[in-house]
Amino acid sequence: MVFMRTDLYFVLQDVTRCRDLYGDGVAYTKYAARRALRRTTAPDPSLELPAHERRAVRAYSVVLVVGTTLCLAFLATVTLPADITLFARAVAHLGPATPRRAPRRDGRRGRARRGACAVGPHVVARPPRPSVLVAGPPSRPSQPVVPAGRPSRSS
Repeated sequence: MVFMRTDLYFVLQDVTRCRDLYGDGVAYTKYAARRALRRTTAPDPSLELPAHERRAVRAYSVVLVVGTTLCLAFLATVTLPADITLFARAVAHLGPATPRRAPRRDGRRGRARRGACAVGPHVVARPPRPSVLVAGPPSRPSQPVVPAGRPSRSS
């Protein structure tokens, strides 16, 4: 995120040989926004800068606007809905206190659901156990197996 004051920003500032890339970029962005809305008569603040800085500041102001817009869009579309969902779920799980079960004879309280294991206050589903795989199709005996002591019906 080069539009924020991170390490990459300072590298970019050194490469462009600007004194205050962020401050000048914000000032130029405010000027450009006011000018687009036709609410200013103030002169362009980047005119006081040397030509190489002026070009860098104007290009950086575009990066500044695009980066800030993308961050705000991410906040609105991902972060806030996730926060609201988490908050709503937390509030939904709040409720009147329920009486605790009396301890069982073995000292445990209640029983975990089948196929689950208790981890702290949560119940976590266990993954299914893998079945034993045997190579090839199951073998079938060629002759029916007759238990000992019983006569076979074929005779």
